[in-house]
Amino acid sequence: MAEKTFWERFNESLENQKRIISNTEYFEWLYEFTKKYPRFTDTNWLYEKDPTMSEHDYTQVDLLTDFFTAIDEYHTRNLLKANTEDHAAWYNIKYKDAYFAIGIRVGQGAENFVTRYERYEEMLPESFIEFEDVMKNKEHPGFAEKNEALQRLQAEANLLRNLGVPREIVENAIRQAFKEKEIPPF
Repeated sequence: MAEKTFWERFNESLENQKRIISNTEYFEWLYEFTKKYPRFTDTNWLYEKDPTMSEHDYTQVDLLTDFFTAIDEYHTRNLLKANTEDHAAWYNIKYKDAYFAIGIRVGQGAENFVTRYERYEEMLPESFIEFEDVMKNKEHPGFAEKNEALQRLQAEANLLRNLGVPREIVENAIRQAFKEKEIPPF
């Protein structure tokens, strides 16, 4: 069997992302799987298989990267910030009665991870989105206000560019505003 080309793998990944967040099938599997494995990465069983895991479980674990990417894109569209720490970024998501941190950790390589919490107080920070909102591509509260402010900023940046102000000066002014006013990033 011929190995898939880059574009075949890329298109397959895009299709997986759409499918994974269009219904609850993947999250239902994750919900059940994390009862046994409440913390895992997509590399846990890379070199040594768990004899109690099915091939279906291995296939689903391999889809974790596509799942994270789809969740990341939802957050980006809604101007929501990822939780970050050291070399990791994650999103907190609620599904049914459980909460999940779904993220990526980068070092010499990269691995996607999942941590299941039974109570939202266990998560850091204690904020989350509902998976149903992701599935429905629901606009997050506050999006319209953030988007309007972002459009005003873009208009001002265009005006400054048209006036001949160098890009670096505009970027530095924005960075300085974040530092001086302690404005949290979107």
